[in-house]
Amino acid sequence: MKKKFIISLCGTTIMLISAITSSIFAIEGDAYAPGRAVIKVTETFSQIITSADGIIETEKEWFNQLANQYGIYTLKKVYNSNREIFRYLYIIEFPEDFSVLDVCEDFNEKDEIVSVFPDS
Repeated sequence: MKKKFIISLCGTTIMLISAITSSIFAIEGDAYAPGRAVIKVTETFSQIITSADGIIETEKEWFNQLANQYGIYTLKKVYNSNREIFRYLYIIEFPEDFSVLDVCEDFNEKDEIVSVFPDS
């Protein structure tokens, strides 16, 4: 009886993990918002301004380079909270004619990025 319960529990756990990861990584088609991504950075931004051409500028050169490349016009915290878990999360918005996956890939190459994913 004990072995059957453990096997059943393991099977249930594997199915649950599979369902969760499938939903997290289901980024094909319309499973995510076009022109939006969420980034988690190693250091928060202390200066976020919109330039005359509508592109975001910060004190971080690595971000400014990508902002100019992709026309990023929004950079805002995901949550207005100073709690450690939320402090480093930001939403970026850019023109929809750029591939969300391409933008995420380029951000992911930066050492200052902890994680990046399409916004859903």
